Amino acid sequence: MSEGELELVIVAARLKEGSLFPVRSWPVYVYVARSLIGNPELRDTMTSDEFKLIAWAELYPSEQDARLKVM
Repeated sequence: MSEGELELVIVAARLKEGSLFPVRSWPVYVYVARSLIGNPELRDTMTSDEFKLIAWAELYPSEQDARLKVM
């Protein structure tokens, strides 16, 4: 992996009523972040200085549903 590439991203629901496990309604509005610490998958929680927000996104149940949103 070259410098600047991401091996792992963190995806978390943006809205209080949002849920990823299970998804309660589509689309799911999420934060996308990169970890600033090693092995974040071993943690239950992270503090704001342990990750960097890189994007906001919307998740859809399928690629087709996402494409329909754009049109």
